Amino acid sequence: MSLTDLKKLFAKENRKAKQLPYGKDELFPSDLISHFPSTENYLIGFLSLGCSFCAKLLPKLQEFVANLDHEFILVTDGEPEENEEIKKFYNFSFMVISYENFSSFRVTKTPFFYKIGNGNKVISGFQIDTIEELLKLRELSQDNLSFSK
Repeated sequence: MSLTDLKKLFAKENRKAKQLPYGKDELFPSDLISHFPSTENYLIGFLSLGCSFCAKLLPKLQEFVANLDHEFILVTDGEPEENEEIKKFYNFSFMVISYENFSSFRVTKTPFFYKIGNGNKVISGFQIDTIEELLKLRELSQDNLSFSK
């Protein structure tokens, strides 16, 4: 390949655009929706088991969901057996499911959360970077506000 060909390759306009999270009022994919009644608000958290910060969040999640005014589901990239162990170890009262490809939910970095409202419409999507942000998220959630980062 010549230098000219290489430049043409990089100059192509049809490069895959950066994937963005679902925006407000977009319909959330039905793959996970089936776990909830369609009339309720709910929160979905995506954690990667290879993410060290996600691992630090695990012990805080039960406390986080204890006073939520809506349902919560945790999605990890772990195997179902690993999720069962995690659920048992932390005594999670919420559903923990496996999903290998987070990008199908427009999640490119973890931990990531979506708040979903009536009609399976996205209220907001947000990535958190600290445990404090997770706790702040609960406060915002309790007020039923639309929040994003």
